[in-house]
Formats: sequence, C-alpha cells, structure tokens
Amino acid sequence: MRRIPYLLAAIASCCYGAAVTFPTSPLSIPVTSSSGTSFTYTGTLTQDDTISFTQTGLVCLQGGGTYCTNGAGVVVTPGTLGPGGTFSTTATVAGFTKTFVVGSLMLAIQGVNAVQVFPATPANGAGSATPPTSLTLPPTTFAALGFPNFTVVNPTITLVVFDNLYPDNSGSTQLQQQAVPPAVPAPSALLLVGIGLAAVSLAVPWIRRHGVNRPVITRGM
Repeated sequence: MRRIPYLLAAIASCCYGAAVTFPTSPLSIPVTSSSGTSFTYTGTLTQDDTISFTQTGLVCLQGGGTYCTNGAGVVVTPGTLGPGGTFSTTATVAGFTKTFVVGSLMLAIQGVNAVQVFPATPANGAGSATPPTSLTLPPTTFAALGFPNFTVVNPTITLVVFDNLYPDNSGSTQLQQQAVPPAVPAPSALLLVGIGLAAVSLAVPWIRRHGVNRPVITRGM
C-alpha cells in the first residue's frame, strides 16, 4: 500500500510535455526578412511539448506605415483594407510553402511543418473596428497548434512574419515570455494516468478484504 503514491508519482512524471523557452525575452522578429528569428531547441521535441508567449507590436505591410496588422494578420491601422480586415496569400517562407494571412506570425519546426500561430478569428480582432494590438498564446501543445505527431532532436525553431513581399515592410514585433509555464499533460498520458488510478481503485478494496500474505519470521531464542 505504501508504494501506491510512488507509483502514481512515477506515472504522472512521465505524462507532461516540456515547455519551450526562448534564448532571450523579449524575442524580436524582423519584419523585413523572410528568415525571421531562429533558435535551436536542445533535446527531444514532440507534439506534446508546449510553447507560450505574448506578441506585441504591429507589422506594417504597406508604405507610409499603413496596413499594419497584429499577430493574427488582422488589420489594425488601415491601408487597402480597413480595421478588422484580412488577406491570405501563398508564399514560401522559412522553407515551407503555405497559404496564411499576410502579416500573421508563423512558427516553423525544421523538418516537421509550419503553422500560423494566431488564427484570424473574431477573438483576435477579425471583423472588429478596434482589433487588439497584442495577442497572447497560453501554454499550448504543438499538436493543438496544428502540428502532426513528430519526434525530432535538437530542431531549429523559426518564428517569422508571413508575407510575400518584405522590402516595403516596417514596424516591429516582439514575443515576450513570462516565467517557465507549468507543463501540460499529454492526451495519451492522461489515459495512462486514468488507467493507473482505476487499477489502484480496484486493488485497494481487494487488498482490504483479503489481506496480503506476509512471510512468517521465526526469531531465535
């Protein structure tokens, strides 16, 4: 019976993904380059690991500081589109050919895939006359961001503003991380914990009814 807490702790310890941290915070993302900002994650990275940050600053995609967007690519400062507008295009950025919203923040993992971090939804200002200028990604698994199942060792992670024409861009955007966020349990691991708890709940009543045979120790005189 005394071993049960240790068993549960062992099960739980294997069930949480690691949190990806930036080499520096805030992390600046250049707005005039399709290369973005890259860093190497040391260790094994999987779809169950997490990332979180707050994006600040506007990216202006047209001359004169116009058509400025937040991290979802939603227009905040009008240009050819007014506030709340979005425009999608296909471009090859950081080695991946994708169709995303221009001005949005793209996250790429070397050899795996690339995703648009913040979707252009009403929650992120799409269709609003006053879209937010800052967006926050809470601790989120890469699977939840749209990555397939994967396992890579020491991969390069790239964060870049998605666009198909960079020279006329202006503005700035930064990614700020707080203290290392708590790990998020992997979905498959939650099933494992559930099975372990169910097994324990069935075993305890049986042990109480039947007892546990203990060896008989004969002490010498």
